[in-house]
Amino acid sequence: MIEDSKEILSSFYRERTYWCGNSFKLVSVVPRFELQEEKSKQGRGKNQNVSRPAQATLNKRNAKKYFRLLVDGNFEPGDLFITFTYQGKFIPKTPQDAKKELSNFFKRLRRRLKKYGKADQLKYVVVTEYREKTEKQKEIRVHHHLIMNNIIDRDELEELWTKKVKKKTIRIGTANTKRVRNDNEYNLDRLAKYMCGYKKEDNRVREWSSSKKNLKRPKTRQPADKKYRRSKIESIGRSNDCGQEFFEKKYPDYFVTIEHIHENKYSGFHYYLKLEKKERGG
Repeated sequence: MIEDSKEILSSFYRERTYWCGNSFKLVSVVPRFELQEEKSKQGRGKNQNVSRPAQATLNKRNAKKYFRLLVDGNFEPGDLFITFTYQGKFIPKTPQDAKKELSNFFKRLRRRLKKYGKADQLKYVVVTEYREKTEKQKEIRVHHHLIMNNIIDRDELEELWTKKVKKKTIRIGTANTKRVRNDNEYNLDRLAKYMCGYKKEDNRVREWSSSKKNLKRPKTRQPADKKYRRSKIESIGRSNDCGQEFFEKKYPDYFVTIEHIHENKYSGFHYYLKLEKKERGG
């Protein structure tokens, strides 16, 4: 029984790295029990694509991580962030009605881009956010957030959020476009976290989709199971800076943010890091 008990408690720390592009990585350093998983024996293996989440909702950690990586790896400052809303008689009665309206918008957008010979260049990610109907809330209150590459004039893009009614072109709702920037308000990761409801616990549904072409997929590699001693992780986890200095030395070419850390009394500390590439000379 004693030997069985030791085997159950035997654990190791696994580092897993995800990226999509050259400037941004998400890293987890978490304990794993020997009986649950076999240690990786191949060290740093070949890079491999991360599987796209099976469901279109952004409710789970892995889906949000995938979305953040997808945004960072495929867009850049100068690209467009657009919020579409509905007003008056155009407010959708169901989420399906909103998706149909969004689909019609993309058809109009592709037709316009085709005139400029740019239809094949389009890449985007879009999130449809809404609350389900309740006794107090009779309408679903749906809106869309879109990030796309900068291949069309902002004003011209906003003009496409319209419908023709009796030969008149009428706005469906508001269309508000901002440019992606390298600042604290409109940088890519902040926008991605905002769109996917990162760390939010609410009753909103967030469903996402993306262009089928032109997007690079997030990647990962064989997990590393021998980089960290359990005693070292426990030591930095209880230090005054919770391991900030340790990870900064571990990743000298990156700005390190400890996004989340918690301790499980049975398995140990769990770390989730964000790494942002330093500019040369930075």
